[in-house]
Amino acid sequence: MKRTKVFYNVLILLAALLLTACQDQKDIPEVSSTEKNLVLSDHISNQKVMSICEDKYGQIWIGTFRGLNKYDGNQYHQYYCVDDSLGLPDNHITDIYRDSHNRLWVATVYGVCLYQANGNFNRVSINGSNKNIEKILEDKEGRIFFLTMTDLYQYDENTNTAIIKLSKMVEKNCYNYSCHIDRKDVMWIVTSYSVKGYRTQDLKLIVQSPVQSYPIASFLLDGHQLYISGYNGMQLFDTDTRKWGRLSKNLIREANN
Repeated sequence: MKRTKVFYNVLILLAALLLTACQDQKDIPEVSSTEKNLVLSDHISNQKVMSICEDKYGQIWIGTFRGLNKYDGNQYHQYYCVDDSLGLPDNHITDIYRDSHNRLWVATVYGVCLYQANGNFNRVSINGSNKNIEKILEDKEGRIFFLTMTDLYQYDENTNTAIIKLSKMVEKNCYNYSCHIDRKDVMWIVTSYSVKGYRTQDLKLIVQSPVQSYPIASFLLDGHQLYISGYNGMQLFDTDTRKWGRLSKNLIREANN
């Protein structure tokens, strides 16, 4: 837990330093009249950081357990859930994502929204009971997906609605999962029991393979190398060949140190 906190603090510090160094080269917009009424602070709204993202202007967005923060190189602009529909759906931020159109998506435990240039948030209507969005993903065709522990939603641009496409993707008694889209537009869901691959164009299940140890975390490297870390070490799954591979001795040695 201490290492995780230190890791996030270092990320925030590095992001702030990079932003300060490059700020004069960015065409950062002026603060709107709506945003002038927001909380400005020299400190982040909460120390429990859930997600970090950079917008097209080089500003750093930090989602926390309580509030959304935009760091402009000098101060934190703090955003909170408000009574009207133009604010965040909830203060507990779970994910922030910048898509291929430079739109900024913010996921919370009670819905997802799009940040607007005037400082407001356009909430997405969710066609389902589970609104705890844990992950935002995009494929090469620009399709936007929202994941919860129970459902997979796809965003409908025409109706501004998140529509359920898959349910019960995660097995029972599974409390941890991760998700990635590879270079061939296959969505890989890693659970405590298996690795599942769905084509994003039709969300058809095309691959399912049992995991060899209880996964804790995973990441996708080079668009096809899926590294899975668990209690019994690290595993490698190649999403191109759809087979388990061997880790290099150097990588195993570094992981164990």
